[in-house]
Order: sequence, then structure tokens, then C-alpha cells
Amino acid sequence: MKIVKALLVSMFVLSIANSASAMNFDVKNIKAFGSLDLFTVGTANNRFDQQLKDSKKAGDMSSYKIAGDPGYGFRIGALYPVEKVADIGLSWGYISGPHADLKIDGVKYIDDINRRFFRLLVEAQKTVEIDSKFSFLGGAGLGMAWGKQEVVYVSKYAPVSNGIIVDTFDQNFSGFTWELSAGVTYKATEKMNVDLGVRYAGFPHAPNLHDVDNNSEVAGMDWRSFGIFTGVHF
Repeated sequence: MKIVKALLVSMFVLSIANSASAMNFDVKNIKAFGSLDLFTVGTANNRFDQQLKDSKKAGDMSSYKIAGDPGYGFRIGALYPVEKVADIGLSWGYISGPHADLKIDGVKYIDDINRRFFRLLVEAQKTVEIDSKFSFLGGAGLGMAWGKQEVVYVSKYAPVSNGIIVDTFDQNFSGFTWELSAGVTYKATEKMNVDLGVRYAGFPHAPNLHDVDNNSEVAGMDWRSFGIFTGVHF
């Protein structure tokens, strides 16, 4: 991953340098875009799973099951064409998830681990024409992400259907985020293109969550994920 980050940083430094040297900026060339994103659970629960394996090995439980949901999000942004390089710009996005819940010995113990992110990305996109309607779309992005994790416990001594909440605690964190994408773009009208493709993304390290009241700890996450996206350019 260090190589990927180094390549992305180098690419954006070069792109920004080329963009700054362009003297014929025209606001009419700015392209607005928006997309919907779906990211798989990926590695989000790996550290949590290892924590539970260690607890099981120590005899604290006989079985456990983690159920995870993917992350859903959207982004909006604007790009400006830099000659012979790519379209360069900024985007702002939100991701809800990935979420998880936990059963220990067949009884729900953690009702939900809620996770969400805001991301500010510098993006570069490059299109290569296939024919008059379709073009290949490649892209990369890097920037900052601000995340939050929230754990909601339920009483393991009460019927699960009651959904009794006994504790909730959360944590904020932030750090570097990046992504690579590839797909196709379709020229729907003279002023609008429709995009469809896949992404591979990395998110900031989330530290473990400490619940002081119950003297417990829930493992954080190091999330890397494959995803799909669809969007439009204007």
C-alpha cells in the first residue's frame, strides 16, 4: 500500500504543477459530477474477528458470529481539464457504513457497530474514447477522511426481540484516504455523460474503542474495500 500511496502522491503533485502552469483558465471548462458508491465490507471486521478468536481461545465464549453490511455513499465535485494530463478537481463525499453486529453463543451481544465517513478528495480522471458513444474511464483520488464509530450494546440476559440498549459509546478519528477506479462512460446527451465502474479504496486507521463504564474494548478497523459506482458528468 505504501507504493500505491507514493504513486498517487507523485501523480497529483505532477498534475497540480501542470495545472498551475496553465495560463488560459476558462471557467466554462469546469465539469460538475456526482456519483453513488457501494463499498464492500472488505477488511473492516478483520481486527474485530481476531479479537473474538483470541477471546474464544481463552475460553470466554464457545461461539460467535459477525454479520456485516457494506458501505453506501455519494459524492459531488468538479473537475477541470489539464491538457495532456487528465481532468483534475475536488470532491466531497459521505459513506454510511460498513456496519456490523455480533452474536455470542447464539445471543445478540452487540446490536450495531455504526461507522460513517466524510471524505474530501483531490481527484484525477482520464477518458480514452472507444467510439462515438463510449469511453474508458480511469481515475484516482487521495485526500482526508473523517470517520466515526459507534457501538450499541444490548443486554445478553434479555430477549433479543426487546432490543434493550444497555450502553452506547463512540469515537471520532481521521486520516489519509485514497482510491483507484476504472469503468466506462456513456455519452447520453451533448452535455451529460453517464458513468459505471469499480473502485478499490483505502480508509484511515481506526483505533480500538474503549468503554470505560463497562471496562471493555472493541477492536477498530483498517478498511480496504472493492466497490462499484455509477454517476453523471455535466
